[in-house]
Amino acid sequence: MKVRGSVDRLHLVLGDQLDVENDLVRSLDPKNDAVLMLEVAEESRHVRTHIQRTLFFLTAMRHAANRLKHLGYRVEYVSLDDPQNQGSFKKEVARALNRLKPRRLSAARPGSHRVLQQIQNGALTSGTALEIFEDPHFILTPDEFAAWAKGRKTLMMGHFYQWIRKKMDILMENKKPVGGQWSFDQSNRGALKSAPTAPPPWMAKADSLAETTLKTIQQQLPGLEGQVTDNRWPTTRPEALQQLKQFIQERLPDFGRWQDAMWTGENFLWHSHLAPALNIKLLNPREVIGEALQAYEDGHAPIEAVEGFVRQIIGWREFMRGVYWVKGEAYRNLNSLEAERPLPEAYWGHPSSMRCLTESIQPVLKHGYSHHIQRLMITGTFSMMAGCDPGEVRDWYLGMFIDGVDWVTTPNVIGMSQWADEGIIGTKPYAASGRYVQRMSNYCRDCPHSPGDKIGPKACPMTTLYWSFLDQHRDRFAANPRMRMMLRNLDRLDADELEQVRKQASTLSSNPAL
Repeated sequence: MKVRGSVDRLHLVLGDQLDVENDLVRSLDPKNDAVLMLEVAEESRHVRTHIQRTLFFLTAMRHAANRLKHLGYRVEYVSLDDPQNQGSFKKEVARALNRLKPRRLSAARPGSHRVLQQIQNGALTSGTALEIFEDPHFILTPDEFAAWAKGRKTLMMGHFYQWIRKKMDILMENKKPVGGQWSFDQSNRGALKSAPTAPPPWMAKADSLAETTLKTIQQQLPGLEGQVTDNRWPTTRPEALQQLKQFIQERLPDFGRWQDAMWTGENFLWHSHLAPALNIKLLNPREVIGEALQAYEDGHAPIEAVEGFVRQIIGWREFMRGVYWVKGEAYRNLNSLEAERPLPEAYWGHPSSMRCLTESIQPVLKHGYSHHIQRLMITGTFSMMAGCDPGEVRDWYLGMFIDGVDWVTTPNVIGMSQWADEGIIGTKPYAASGRYVQRMSNYCRDCPHSPGDKIGPKACPMTTLYWSFLDQHRDRFAANPRMRMMLRNLDRLDADELEQVRKQASTLSSNPAL
């Protein structure tokens, strides 16, 4: 005999799985099954977390729960302020299973090893059968990616991108890439010469549910990082579709040309800003790609812009997720450069004399966002060259960015940004001096540091650390053909100048603000 209120199948929907009309949800029997959704404090406490990230996830979850109820599903929803909420997935899954007595628990593969283990432990504790399905949102399953990666010592995104383009027949013509080349990166590195006139980014309308959610967060999770500013991120499917439509119409045509550019006070430019909606599954990568390809077919956007955007979705995004699952949990703790320095206080809002750091960190504190060149070539490059612990860098990106999910941040930081995997997914570290920042932005104009100076009172910390980084890891990089030119330039420094670089870099490393 069934326990009152019990269910046959309990399906767990996580905060980054809010496509509530996918096949897994549709397979539920509304009469006998139920959906479980959990707000747990641990998700905002296991790393230092931006308040807007928590607000974004929880507001979207509450909207998704309302949508499920509207569709006729039974939803077992545990809110942050539930007096019985025990604050972790493991405990809350076990409590729900003990209370509802389902015959089985099901879930799509989570976005982190940690959460997967907690779900497994919760089911094991209660003795409930568990089914983990592949997430239908992604184009490839981990097994499919593993089959591609098998036997490859280095997992190069470029090779993967060509393979998946062929597999999906995207931007292909007679088995060759449209436009005669796989990548149009050389056409997509424009540097702005004057203040840009990018279209204003999409903004959400007032949301009473978000206001209520914010009050709950402020009461239950005091002291979260960052600021609460504007309502910039979509938390419902209709809003996400509006944001996608605006990007295709207003930003995609110029997206490629300016995707690497930086400008003071301009943090959104022509970027899509779609990663948050994609990462919580309010948008599907197939429809996003489809809209971009249609814009190309209609003559609305050039091949350079469309190819660059498509590469981010089916190349970068699918590639990084594949690496995350194929390399396993140990990958997140790699530290091949043996970096141990704590993350500088500037990353948490301490004033910095470096204009590029300020311009790249302030939008994170204010919006939970900075664009990909600010992430990779400013905050990422600086922390790598400064010798920061890649685990601290990884956790900063995970907790402080609206679109932070472990499968995204871990391989991007450990492999791409910090080169902590010593080349598993990247052929060389993204080291750059202040000259790069000067070329790609106007940040250096009002900065007290001189991008061309590596030593002395006006030396640019990026430039000093660039030469120090090459010097410190010279032996490690000697066999890397892509580092030879950099090392030859290093060899041109005389012994006295190099010693001064070492001393100045040591002084920078001892400054907790930098």
